[in-house]
Amino acid sequence: MIRIFIAAALCLTAQLKVFSQENTAEVLQPKLLLRFNILGLADPLDQNLSFGLEHRFHPNWSTGTDAGWIFASRYVQNHKGVNGFIVRPFIRYYPDTNGAGFFEAELHYKYVAYKIEDWLGREPVNNVPTYEEYTNFSFQKQVVGIHFKAGLQANISRDARFKFEFTGGLGVRYKWHKVRNGLYTRGQRGVINTSQNYFTPALPLNLRLMYAL
Repeated sequence: MIRIFIAAALCLTAQLKVFSQENTAEVLQPKLLLRFNILGLADPLDQNLSFGLEHRFHPNWSTGTDAGWIFASRYVQNHKGVNGFIVRPFIRYYPDTNGAGFFEAELHYKYVAYKIEDWLGREPVNNVPTYEEYTNFSFQKQVVGIHFKAGLQANISRDARFKFEFTGGLGVRYKWHKVRNGLYTRGQRGVINTSQNYFTPALPLNLRLMYAL
């Protein structure tokens, strides 16, 4: 994956000269852009298909939302099925209206339900189950967070409609797990702190293809 980011950075660097030489009327932005996050398909924990829409409501400002469907996961190794979604609204600032760089603040929400067949603790007291039952159940994960990022764009078509974008930054997330009428604390391989709620740092990275409407 590191090689992908290096290649993306080199591609953007090569495109910046072309970008800066384009006609100002072309660069002074289309109002709406469709977005596809390439790296969602290669997410190391929850693979997802993610699309979004960006609205350039001011020469220096835009806002929008990305939404993704989670169709596979390595977060819980012993699951029999997974389904979930991600929503990421954002606001973005372009310091130079004709430039390729920008800064972004993004909210993050993820919900995932894993179908599991395993031993489940019942009637817990102080997080200690009274007994265990081997059963099928839904193990749910929710994550909320905030990210602060910077990025670059480059045109990859003659008419400037197709764009390529790289973003990276830092953030923090709060994660919690839930099983209805039970407690799952067996610590299966790939499950992290299944009985706890906790904060965790985030390193959001994205590669996107974009199309100007």
